[in-house]
Amino acid sequence: MRSSLRKLIGVTTIATLVGMFGLAGVASAGTDLMPPNPGCVFTFTINTPGGVVPPAPGPVSATITGAVGGNPSGVLVSLVLNGVIGPGKALNSDGSFTFGPQDIPVPVDISISYTYGNTNVYSDACFDPGGQSVVRVRVAGAVAARALAFTGSSDTTRNVLIGFAALMLGTVLVVGTRRRKHANA
Repeated sequence: MRSSLRKLIGVTTIATLVGMFGLAGVASAGTDLMPPNPGCVFTFTINTPGGVVPPAPGPVSATITGAVGGNPSGVLVSLVLNGVIGPGKALNSDGSFTFGPQDIPVPVDISISYTYGNTNVYSDACFDPGGQSVVRVRVAGAVAARALAFTGSSDTTRNVLIGFAALMLGTVLVVGTRRRKHANA
């Protein structure tokens, strides 16, 4: 009985080790097929005097430029407005891209996505120089003056009375419990 149990444990251990190292080899072979991420940076420029968005909602003329690093062959770049992906666009020979000048609806969330690799199966997002992947463009407007937040309390007296009543009730309960304990002793 002991001999067969030792054999079973030995076979199970060997099968586990072979399975772990075999799967590790398959996993590392799969990652060799993925090309390195080339990285992407973009800038957003509003084509109005001073680069200010007009105070009324509506389209604004803008230009989005950027570049994809590394080996840019086979990369398609897409403009994404409010989550809707536009058609893919091939890069220029130097790895740069330009969308615009074109009218963009405001308010809008703008991002750039790109695909790369084996028949464009890998995708990623471009980032602006600040590290953000989405640029939010909102309508400019004057900020209306508002009253400052009130920092005091309007019910201080009531709160003090409730606290005092709770303190008195607690004192009565403690004194009553002690008297009852001494009376029973």
